[in-house]
Amino acid sequence: MALHSVTEAAKLVGVTRRTIYRHIASNKLLVAEGQGDNIKIDTGELLRVYQLPAQQLTPNCMAILLEKLLLMQQDITMLILAVNEIKGALYTRVPAEKERGLLDWLKKTKRHGV
Repeated sequence: MALHSVTEAAKLVGVTRRTIYRHIASNKLLVAEGQGDNIKIDTGELLRVYQLPAQQLTPNCMAILLEKLLLMQQDITMLILAVNEIKGALYTRVPAEKERGLLDWLKKTKRHGV
């Protein structure tokens, strides 16, 4: 799930930043990463602690979550394109050496630093 700053988390669940920090200090709310001013909290953790059904999410919360979801979808699309590009590069080099077998091709490639 998405990660949120303390300010975003407070807005999402409808509490103050001070409450978020108190819950972190008491280990009621677990931090996903960071410390000090760079704390990030996972959406799932907010839902676990504050038990918010989807109907209670504020429009601002929904907008933030939708924006983060769209950014994650863009990242996934870029990763898929990169993987496909790598696959294409690998597959175009292998056929010329196909008759020797993949293992021989890999050994040759490793020896020549290709």
